[in-house]
Amino acid sequence: MLERIVLRRILPAIVVLIASATHGQDVKVGQRAPDFTLPTLDGDSAHLASLRGHPVVLKFWASWCPTCRTEMPELAAAQAAHGDVGLEVLASNGEETPDKMRKYLARLAIGAGLIVLVDPKAHVSQRYRVLVLPTTMFIDSAGVVR
Repeated sequence: MLERIVLRRILPAIVVLIASATHGQDVKVGQRAPDFTLPTLDGDSAHLASLRGHPVVLKFWASWCPTCRTEMPELAAAQAAHGDVGLEVLASNGEETPDKMRKYLARLAIGAGLIVLVDPKAHVSQRYRVLVLPTTMFIDSAGVVR
């Protein structure tokens, strides 16, 4: 049992930590957010730089994350309430298949609104040096991390 926990949870976390330390860049408050382009769950693509002029919430999440179960519906509600003033919510998943993401979002009754990013090799979370899930970044309309 312990061996399975180590192989399924701890070892992947160590790999992410090592990859983040070697491939990431420091993302600091007051600096421009690193740009990226990723496919979306609905088959489009999202390019962070194209959202300049809009405030952005960038959420790194996974279906196994207990806190995400609370935060994802709240982010969807924030998008619905403030989308008319330009808020964009990007929800990046670098661990799971699109099918698993769809099932999870359906179980939480999260429909349209959130831009769900598919990052199959966790390149963006590595670039942002995401060490724990969930991680949330706030990016202002000028593309600066707040």
